[in-house]
Amino acid sequence: MTQAGGMQHPGVLHLYIHLMEMSPHLDRALKAADALRNLVPDAGHLQHMPTHIDVLCGHYERVVTSNQAAIDADRKLLEREGPLNFNSLYRCHDYHFKIYGAMFMERYQDAIETSDEMISTLPEDLLTIESSPLWPTGWRGSFR
Repeated sequence: MTQAGGMQHPGVLHLYIHLMEMSPHLDRALKAADALRNLVPDAGHLQHMPTHIDVLCGHYERVVTSNQAAIDADRKLLEREGPLNFNSLYRCHDYHFKIYGAMFMERYQDAIETSDEMISTLPEDLLTIESSPLWPTGWRGSFR
């Protein structure tokens, strides 16, 4: 992080956020979260990552807006690749975070609409995958 380019490297920022999210010093990760936010706009997971810090700091508006950006990026991949892939797990994680942030701000209609949208992207075929070479535990195994 302190070396040249460290604060512009999405991988370094991503891992630093995971490192710091259970730290008693969350404030130290806010710069990394802000640096990663919108750094890679078409990478839904990286759009979402700053909210691991935001949610713990009570920055719920950022949780909602950043996860909406992640959902928008994920939608592009969903349209191109379809839902039967591992990214659907990441997509649901982004929806869950947006719902959580909206609920903390008492934006219940937003939370309900986001829930409905998430459900609409999850075909039964996805939910009943038992296993695959890249996903040996299947969809349900991801939540055990």
